Amino acid sequence: MENKIAAFREIHNLSQVELAEKIGSTQKRISQLENALSEPSISEIKLLTNIFNCKFEDIWQEASFNKEPANSLLIKYVYGENGHVDPNFTKLVYGDSGSRGQRLNKIIKTGSYIFFHTKIGNGDYITGYFNVAKILERGEHDTEIQSIGCDAEIDEVVIIGDRNNSKILNTPLLLDKKLILQLGSLKVPEERFDTERSELSVVSSATREHRELSGLDVQLLLKLCKYRG
Repeated sequence: MENKIAAFREIHNLSQVELAEKIGSTQKRISQLENALSEPSISEIKLLTNIFNCKFEDIWQEASFNKEPANSLLIKYVYGENGHVDPNFTKLVYGDSGSRGQRLNKIIKTGSYIFFHTKIGNGDYITGYFNVAKILERGEHDTEIQSIGCDAEIDEVVIIGDRNNSKILNTPLLLDKKLILQLGSLKVPEERFDTERSELSVVSSATREHRELSGLDVQLLLKLCKYRG
């Protein structure tokens, strides 16, 4: 039975050994549970839900994640593409147009999170995130969009981040195989990495388009980014 034990363990900053100690078990047993190699006992379920302060379905029923509003995104960008600075981390502004803009407007709400990542050297890194304060649409908020005074005026949908809850990372977070597999809402199977393609190539392919993030994945990324800004 697939589960989110590893993700919850990461959020609570616990190693497999530390979690095992809390439930009176072994690191090997935690590994078996996380990899769905064995079913949890009733006592293990009770202990884990108490430690993680959550419900059974939050950990074990994937359907509950599918029903959860997916209103946060992981977005890939290229620095200075065509001379267009987007996202603008100084003004906390991001915009999009066309089908991507329509999808952005459909998914994102006030309070949503957008995590931005880009290729740096031989890796792909998350470089910052916006907590959405405003969503502006061309044709409806033209005056406000123009007043921003940056490249946003060429976009159809403009997102403005909350300055108190957005963060630009001084130390970017590596978006590698380990993290990709922890982000369950991306639904990237581990077998995809077992090819002749490089890890960066697999990561880039899996995250080329805007990818929706579950609430649990957002919690994990916020924790991992906490001391990087």
